[in-house]
Amino acid sequence: MKVSIVKCNDYSKVKNSIKQSLDLIGGLEKIIKPDDMVLLKVNLLMAKKPEQAVTTHPSVVKAVIQLVKEKGGIPFVGDSAGGAGLTDKAFEVSGIKKVVEEENVELLNFETTGTYRVKGLNIAKPLLDSDVVISLPKLKTHTFTFFTGAVKNFFGGIPGKQKSELHSKHQKLEDFSNMLLDIYSAVKPKLGIMDGVLGMEGDGPSNGEAVKSNIVLSSFDCIALDYVSSALIGYNPMGIATTRLAYKRKLGETENIEIAGEKIENVKIDFKKSVSEDAKENVVPIVDREKCKKCLTCISICPVNAITIINEDITFNRMKCIRCYCCSEICPEGAIGLVNV
Repeated sequence: MKVSIVKCNDYSKVKNSIKQSLDLIGGLEKIIKPDDMVLLKVNLLMAKKPEQAVTTHPSVVKAVIQLVKEKGGIPFVGDSAGGAGLTDKAFEVSGIKKVVEEENVELLNFETTGTYRVKGLNIAKPLLDSDVVISLPKLKTHTFTFFTGAVKNFFGGIPGKQKSELHSKHQKLEDFSNMLLDIYSAVKPKLGIMDGVLGMEGDGPSNGEAVKSNIVLSSFDCIALDYVSSALIGYNPMGIATTRLAYKRKLGETENIEIAGEKIENVKIDFKKSVSEDAKENVVPIVDREKCKKCLTCISICPVNAITIINEDITFNRMKCIRCYCCSEICPEGAIGLVNV
């Protein structure tokens, strides 16, 4: 299985870089026929501007829309943000809505498209109805899963508040990762294109630091794409639970991977990892009271009701907390950090 790596140091050049990366693995014509309905599953997460490196960059979305059109496909774009009722605003602030309107394609909010029940999961209908699904993840670290890539990107196929419910049901990393693979195996994406021009290190996927990683990667196998992408930013790929469990479940390629384009050693950049990676059982969320605006998003997102407001302060019940870090991930003000106690 091929994974292509192409340098790209500016989003103004990203269409050419993506096209080059796709040509290196055989081109879009391998998976797209004229009039195919092609869903671009972006990484939306929350309402953050493109330069904050939280969401798939709108220039990447625009480029892939255009490339799909050039092959005769009918592209549309979809996702749901991290919490209920946040998707429309996230599409707008991220710049994705603007480019979708410019390209005159349909934008789908998975909170309103309806779902199919598959393997005990409610998965947005467009992910299962489309002829071709393409994952467009952002290259980022993650406080809970350590790395977020083309496979975890499909967690956005679970609408709104239901994501929190699944965190409550699957509290252990391996259980959660197997659930992600259940979504992935139901969707059966045909391509992944990693936006690594600007990535995120540290306490990603939303509270880390933007970092210029200057790469675009593509593969027809999202497991292989995650394997190479995680290696590029300094992880042992088999230390990423979704990749390790995918190998056990024979869901993708982790052994016979051919690198096309740049060599890993020429583009590798060791991202700073999350504070949670070394001692997760001792890492807890904490509120920066100067940043906190009492919007109560953290309370609404917590899957186990471990957060309350007492005497006008956000307060955590450490006995209830399951260390999923959804509160830190979704706080719109970045007011919830993580500390090792």
